[in-house]
Amino acid sequence: MWVRVRWRSARAREERAGAGLAADALLRTSGRPWCPDML
Repeated sequence: MWVRVRWRSARAREERAGAGLAADALLRTSGRPWCPDML
């Protein structure tokens, strides 16, 4: 149970980091100011 909870939280952190990287890449390629609506 505890292992599953830790794995899930680690997974959520990975997904959040991935979303951040994607947003950063979009920001650099588009050249437009980033806004949360893009996600």
